[in-house]
Amino acid sequence: MAMNLGKRGAEINVTPLIDILLVLLVIFLVAMPIVLRSEHVEVPTHDESAMPSEPVVAIAIHADMTYSIDDGAPILASALPAALASHLAAAHAVMVAADDGVQWHDVVTTIDQVTAMDGVERVALATKP
Repeated sequence: MAMNLGKRGAEINVTPLIDILLVLLVIFLVAMPIVLRSEHVEVPTHDESAMPSEPVVAIAIHADMTYSIDDGAPILASALPAALASHLAAAHAVMVAADDGVQWHDVVTTIDQVTAMDGVERVALATKP
């Protein structure tokens, strides 16, 4: 007996493939809300009365690892404590801001260095909204 497949025998049965795809689709539809859980954070509104009335020294860390105090000329890290000491006579709070590209280790090292200085009462990290 010879077997004649003809045109019909060369086709692939796609019904099991479609069944598997539908099962995977249902699994992903059920799993996505679990994966996409989000944390809701309430951000306080801007209040002018909460702004500090005392002067604040602003230190900017640039991407080339130079520092600026109150938008002044760029200085190197080794000159930061001496340059900052003259600014701390008028202000006891320091705000540290970092440009994009500055590594977090360098920001933390700067904050630690400023916190250890005499005359510094508060150190804060400036963030971008």
